[in-house]
Amino acid sequence: MNPFMVVCTFKEGIEMPEIMALAPQERDVAKALQDDGRLGAVRLATPSRKVFLEVFARDLEDAQETVVSLPMGPLWNLEIYPLVQPAELLGK
Repeated sequence: MNPFMVVCTFKEGIEMPEIMALAPQERDVAKALQDDGRLGAVRLATPSRKVFLEVFARDLEDAQETVVSLPMGPLWNLEIYPLVQPAELLGK
């Protein structure tokens, strides 16, 4: 499995009540994905309406499928970035 950072930005028109209504389901599904080794850290940047997800997947498509499987997945625009370890960049 490869690591990815997924930047999730709430789409225009999505309001806090809609987000909060999905929060209990989101926690449950996120926990199941974490237990399965497909989701790592989850970080919120509420003022900027962003969520940062560490995802472990075979490829970009698999990473996207993981994120859209979350209850809030349809509420987000996604930017998906493959991650590399610094040593890999330096050829070590």
